[in-house]
Amino acid sequence: MKNNEMLPYVDEELLQEFKRKNHHNGEHYYESIFDPILPSKKIKKLEHFFPIKYLPLLLEISILKTNPITLGLYLQMFGGLRVSEVVNIKRTQFSRTVNKGDFLLNIESRNMRTDLKGSTGGGYVKKQRRQLVIQIKDWGDILYRQHLELYKESNNLLNYSPKGALFVNSHGRALSEPSYRYYFKKLKQEFCDFLIQYGDSEDKIVANHLRIIDWSTHIGRGTFTNMITEQTDNIAEVAFLRGDSNLMSCLPYLAKTTRARDRIEKRISETHEDFVPNLINKHALQRRK
Repeated sequence: MKNNEMLPYVDEELLQEFKRKNHHNGEHYYESIFDPILPSKKIKKLEHFFPIKYLPLLLEISILKTNPITLGLYLQMFGGLRVSEVVNIKRTQFSRTVNKGDFLLNIESRNMRTDLKGSTGGGYVKKQRRQLVIQIKDWGDILYRQHLELYKESNNLLNYSPKGALFVNSHGRALSEPSYRYYFKKLKQEFCDFLIQYGDSEDKIVANHLRIIDWSTHIGRGTFTNMITEQTDNIAEVAFLRGDSNLMSCLPYLAKTTRARDRIEKRISETHEDFVPNLINKHALQRRK
């Protein structure tokens, strides 16, 4: 470039700093003295959206294989909660809105596992808020009641606070974030295996894609965002449903959240009817035997 007079003002001494390097094939190149930021050689494949068509099936498989987090999965897919927000919910936090029984959760920063080091017990909340969770049919209500009946905190908790965790492990202690992720990883595997074994050609393609691509619990928030943005062109409504704005400042848009919820519910109904509630009831009966 210097020889072609493309860099007329560059000092000759500076050019000497560019070191000549040889390739294995005999060719050479000049190594820059600067520290350029080069793009990553490997593009990280991260999936943010779960196919809506398969949401009922994902819930069904979760009921059968990873039931301790089924309610949490619902809160993520239809409320956009992060995993750290799910594991620190207390049993007394659920309340209802006037609109068709949607849930309204008070999301606060707390650590339900003070016996664990670091942030492994959860507790990190990016934004403290009141978060709306959409009621699809009566699935959320059924899952919530079943969860309260099946999973209860142990009465013998020492050196451990606060009490009243909604999600608990097999020992009756609050479920930690790594434990929740363990269940979710198992659910991913069970779901993909099911599609491979029983699905048609399209299902198998979806399963292979989900096996190759990287996706974790945050896909719930991404899926929720995609569903609501698909149903509305009002950015304020999206911000409200995601919990990105103060609840009181979004009250004028509350009526429109009903419209978005109804459309989402209709789409879910088109892919599935009432098998989820029936499966929940069947599972509950088996647990009682």
